[in-house]
Amino acid sequence: MMVTQPPSDSATRSVRPAQPQPSGEPAPNGGVSSRLWEDSKDLAYQSLLHPFVLGIAQGTLPRESFQHFIGQDATFLLSFAEAYAAAMDRCTPEQQHLAQALKGMLRGVRDELRLHEAYAERWGVLLEHQQPSPATKAYVYYIKMVSEQHDSSLADVMSTLLPCLRLYAWLGAQLNSVPSQPGNPYKEWLNTYSAEEYAALPPIAEAIMDEAYEPGTYGTFTRREGGSGGCGVG
Repeated sequence: MMVTQPPSDSATRSVRPAQPQPSGEPAPNGGVSSRLWEDSKDLAYQSLLHPFVLGIAQGTLPRESFQHFIGQDATFLLSFAEAYAAAMDRCTPEQQHLAQALKGMLRGVRDELRLHEAYAERWGVLLEHQQPSPATKAYVYYIKMVSEQHDSSLADVMSTLLPCLRLYAWLGAQLNSVPSQPGNPYKEWLNTYSAEEYAALPPIAEAIMDEAYEPGTYGTFTRREGGSGGCGVG
């Protein structure tokens, strides 16, 4: 008689993200991701008041500035795909439910990259001709450095991705209420990052980060974030 082995705990577990908040902020659940957000919220407000961001909200940003942004965004997306793959590799057998969640996010980034090519074409941007700016290079290098370090943990890698994921959701929520000129050419971008579909992504990454976090390592994230160059939106 064949004895069937019961499934492992990880096989029956799943990531349980918090409900997205209307404000675009992470749920105040006491996790490390919520703490990181609170400790860096001043930088989020600086981003909100950046002329580039306000120009998108009001529809007054010069077209060439947005075209440059589209080219830089493709580089960011590529680095995110690599980092998600690196995060999956760091999942232990007990963390396979986290690996499955990361697999879904990696699939989403790859889909977004394909859509980004068509989006860039509509804006007259040839992605193959784009060169990363110094700010883009700094952030992409930071993600790559942490992802490739042999002693980096799963939480370490996730900490490089969370700033952009959460910041964009928060900006989308904040800018959704800002009056803009009729026919705002950036309305599609605003709709994307204020949509429920995007708002659901940061809580997944935060749930992974919170579960993977090892107590006593918080200072590692804050020191790294201080020198990363941050998530540029302009």
